[in-house]
Amino acid sequence: MKMCHAYATLGHDVQLVVPDHQEGIEADVEDVHAFYGVPRTFEIVKVRSFRPLKFWYAIILSLFAIRNTRADLYHTRISWTAWGLSTLFRRPTILELHEVPIDGSLESRCIFHATRQKQLRYLIAITKALKERLADVTHSSCEVVVAADGVDARLATSSLSQLDAKNEVGVGEGQGLTAVYAGHLYPGRGIEVVVEMASRNPAIAFHVIGGREEDIRQWRSKVQHLKNVRFEGFVPPKKVYGYLRAADILLMPYANKVGTSGRGDTAAVCSPMKMFEYMAAGRPILSSDLPVLQEVLRPDVNCLIAPYGDIDRWVSQLKRLEQDAQLRMRLGDQARRDVMAYTWEARAEKLLAACAFQPS
Repeated sequence: MKMCHAYATLGHDVQLVVPDHQEGIEADVEDVHAFYGVPRTFEIVKVRSFRPLKFWYAIILSLFAIRNTRADLYHTRISWTAWGLSTLFRRPTILELHEVPIDGSLESRCIFHATRQKQLRYLIAITKALKERLADVTHSSCEVVVAADGVDARLATSSLSQLDAKNEVGVGEGQGLTAVYAGHLYPGRGIEVVVEMASRNPAIAFHVIGGREEDIRQWRSKVQHLKNVRFEGFVPPKKVYGYLRAADILLMPYANKVGTSGRGDTAAVCSPMKMFEYMAAGRPILSSDLPVLQEVLRPDVNCLIAPYGDIDRWVSQLKRLEQDAQLRMRLGDQARRDVMAYTWEARAEKLLAACAFQPS
């Protein structure tokens, strides 16, 4: 959604072709643009989904996109679709990857063959660490462009005050400092670190934004004895920013192994969109010390870090932030300045320039 808007903002005609899933967070959403807080600068085209036939559906999606969009360039995150577009239908394509494909899988074979086609202009890796690992998958000279996830420039320049944000979302009234975690509750996201910090810091209010209902129920039952932890549940994407601006401290306690809604571990190669939204909020970030996160984060410059497994270090870093308002302001302000290099528009410009895109 955000990338489509960014391409459109640069003056291009954009269509987003997606499966018509009748489930998930968008199941009952009538206006998807409004749900994500994205202006109506592009068209969304939905194609009936056939999940049991995933590979062939990806090919159908490719064919539908060609017949109904007549685009000059196709940007996809589905490896099979990229193979269909570039290899079967000979259309100019760029493939964006967020994980390392499983060696020997159908996906990795599709990537292997697609990267040998001139029509696959390049691969996008969301981190330098991922780019290094992709060489073992492609075994080709296909260019890999590093383009981290991004943020809406409007968030990084928003004038929403902390007081107004607190009033908007109902966080922090009459309390001391507020620490916020936003994201999923999958294994490896570090919720256990948040809970342990809360147990050791009763004067700080901890708010957890997001998560599936079953995960939220499980964690609520575990923290009934803690009066300073609140699980807010699912919050529509366009409203999350209010919670981030209302916070005094933002928490990102990724483990050394991070689960996703799909498969496996992404800790070594991830580029969390949450990180950029945290930075745009202008609040101090306390993060895990994963090397891949430090492609963007700079310890003691725009964040503080701690090893995932060292809870004492997390508590001491949190205490530093609690006791030093100037430190909180300095880190938050620097993060907000730094994130301007990672707007969706800047990302779109970089990707189009990399393939010397000229509409026909």
